[in-house]
Amino acid sequence: MAKRIWLIFVTFCVLGTMAQAGTGRLRFVETDVILYPNGQASVKYTVRYRVLSGDFHGFYFGGLDRLSAYFDPDTAYGIDSGGKKYKLDIKNLGDKYDIVLANGQAVRSGEITYVFRFGASMRDAGYLAHTRSAEGNDLIVFDWAPAEWDEPMDHTTVKIVYPWEY
Repeated sequence: MAKRIWLIFVTFCVLGTMAQAGTGRLRFVETDVILYPNGQASVKYTVRYRVLSGDFHGFYFGGLDRLSAYFDPDTAYGIDSGGKKYKLDIKNLGDKYDIVLANGQAVRSGEITYVFRFGASMRDAGYLAHTRSAEGNDLIVFDWAPAEWDEPMDHTTVKIVYPWEY
């Protein structure tokens, strides 16, 4: 009997949690990559959602393929359409990351923009290759694409800053 009561209690807790989860529509994703001469990169994502219902906390972020990402939690934040700024919690779930507003905070209406960055070695992940121009100059090919999202959005933008030698 005690097991049955416990099972009913757990079921209602789970259903209650699911009912509170918010939904949102992905508005845009902007990716900025700074590529350094040593093959390292700083990758910044700016992701905006429109809150449709409930308490919207965050989203799952994956698709890093061969990259080993080192997130910078000190510079990660969310900002809502009213200008309120939030810290972010970024948790590694193995095949993806859970990116949510810190301390269980949520947004119930308007829009929320998440900004986070990570460092990674494009060289170690195999996204850089040597080649040679027709004139015989040594060149480096950068063969990488940002994470692919599984929902529609208004736009996506990628900006890449290449190293420059003087």
